[in-house]
Amino acid sequence: MKSAGFQSVGLAQLMLSYVHNLNTNMKILVINHHKSCNAERFQPWLEEAGFEIDNRLGAIGQLPQHVYYSTDSLAHDHFAAMIVTGGGYNLDGSGGAWWLPHTGKLMREAIQQDMPVLGICLGGQLLAYTLGGQIDGCHCQIKSCTKPFEYGLTDIHLTQAGQDDPLFVGLGRDIIMHENHQAYIAELPNGAELLARSDRCPVEAFRYGQNAYGIQFHPEVAADTIDNWSQAKIQHLIEAGVDWPAIVARRNSSDVDANLTASRQICNNFANIVQNRAK
Repeated sequence: MKSAGFQSVGLAQLMLSYVHNLNTNMKILVINHHKSCNAERFQPWLEEAGFEIDNRLGAIGQLPQHVYYSTDSLAHDHFAAMIVTGGGYNLDGSGGAWWLPHTGKLMREAIQQDMPVLGICLGGQLLAYTLGGQIDGCHCQIKSCTKPFEYGLTDIHLTQAGQDDPLFVGLGRDIIMHENHQAYIAELPNGAELLARSDRCPVEAFRYGQNAYGIQFHPEVAADTIDNWSQAKIQHLIEAGVDWPAIVARRNSSDVDANLTASRQICNNFANIVQNRAK
């Protein structure tokens, strides 16, 4: 199924060219939770735009004690933006994820300085949780697919606020994004703006303040990532009632191209948000 309302590849290419020609020399902090979960295709796209990526792995104690906003990439623990990636961990730090409460504190520090923040999947949930939102579901194996669990390419519906937001400019009303989650944001924190939802999940994207964003989906992950999912995971999803043949069919359809184009647009838009904050 094609993404309705998407406004041509040309706009995404134009915006990439615009961002690429900026002399940014700015550093983006990327907080990862596991060595296999990172910014993936966002990293080369942002590097093409002139940004330096500083990857830190929370599980081995690489996180800074504090973060400070700066456009100077040489300043220690100073960053122009923050990205917090995904993973399967308890937000309160139980179960071994001891670094997550500190990550939440760093996100709050960034917001206080109007530093652009992008939380992806777990990162988006952590942003909502840190600000007082409610998270439901868990990162354990699911027994049924009756809750808003989502896997593979999924239709995302932007609200009017989302369509008008700088993170989603040029994307129209509907986009196709990769999903892989059991936990989900059930209630947004006070003051947050809902930017997107799906047929199954009430919150797919939100903004808090001027420049802090949480998204449930994965624009940084390519659609063919499901090719690498283990047979054990696939079998478990099938037993829980997930329509695995439908997921594979979408991965092999033209939806992959629509996903790539929209994902790159989102990355370019975030780069522009970072650049505009620096002005």
